[in-house]
Amino acid sequence: MYADIAATLSFYCGLRACEIKGLRWQDIDLRNRLLHVRRSKTPAGWRSPTLNATCLDVLQRLHDDAARLGFTEPDHFVFPWHGRGRKLDPTRGMTSWRSAWRAMRKGAGLVHVRFHDGRQTAITTLAEKGLPDWVIQAQVGHVAPEMMKTYSHIPRQALNQTADALKPPASRPDTPPAAAAKRRTARPVQQPAAQAAEPRVARAVNEPAARARRVMSHSVSQNAGAGGRVLRFAKKDWLLRQDLNL
Repeated sequence: MYADIAATLSFYCGLRACEIKGLRWQDIDLRNRLLHVRRSKTPAGWRSPTLNATCLDVLQRLHDDAARLGFTEPDHFVFPWHGRGRKLDPTRGMTSWRSAWRAMRKGAGLVHVRFHDGRQTAITTLAEKGLPDWVIQAQVGHVAPEMMKTYSHIPRQALNQTADALKPPASRPDTPPAAAAKRRTARPVQQPAAQAAEPRVARAVNEPAARARRVMSHSVSQNAGAGGRVLRFAKKDWLLRQDLNL
């Protein structure tokens, strides 16, 4: 149960493992949905993030269970120390949930997921929403500038996709926008029916003559080197002349 609640605070509130283990009930304000982090890696991590509905629900259930055991004094740890024989000591903080976390990963089929990946997932989610860096740090605590550079590419990718969406799909990069718009709106000019029919009529009239010239030139070229037999066609009769060696 404790490992499950700790993972919820990591993924959905961005808390570090050391911050979760150091929480006391005096740091939880369920009425105002606030969580005060006063034990972190450095004082720069001290903050008071707002609890969303998911985190508020698991902490409320944990508080109800602790109340039945009498472990809700202000200086009692939210995650009490576990000893042998399931012995609990609320005056001491939990040192590890490694075994329970390993069992959770195996049951979910995510054996390679680290507990710290929950905090990184929270930061990535906030960056994808386009929140400023100072807002992200107010919620999850201090983030090193080198680490923030890791997440800064996410808003930039969204801006690059926005720029690509504004590109005109039909125009080339070297085509001015006005020319591209004019080309898209221009309509083909239709010729009058009489003008369109004239070339077809001219081709129909000239086609027999052109075909006859091709036949004549072919026959002459084939018989020019025969040396004596030439076919000549008159209007109604023809004359066959054959050169003889007399």
